[in-house]
Amino acid sequence: MLTIPAKTVYIDPEVRSRPNCKRRLDRVLPYVRCWDIRDLTPEAIRSVFGIGIRRHGKNDFGNDAVLVSTTFDEERYSWFYHWRNEPG
Repeated sequence: MLTIPAKTVYIDPEVRSRPNCKRRLDRVLPYVRCWDIRDLTPEAIRSVFGIGIRRHGKNDFGNDAVLVSTTFDEERYSWFYHWRNEPG
């Protein structure tokens, strides 16, 4: 697996409460080089949304990358700002 350097990693507490999500997180974290791992709080969400730069591609990580581990559900749907609810 690719090693990912990151400045900060935020983990949604909901990830830890769902066994399948927790297992995935436990498999990925050993490959993330980051000492600053925090809970995803409402303040952290605003901070992450304020970054405004999207990274794509498996090799497009720098030491300034911010990673967020979260679930995908109705409550968090709006967090995925690159998806649109456009008529189609």
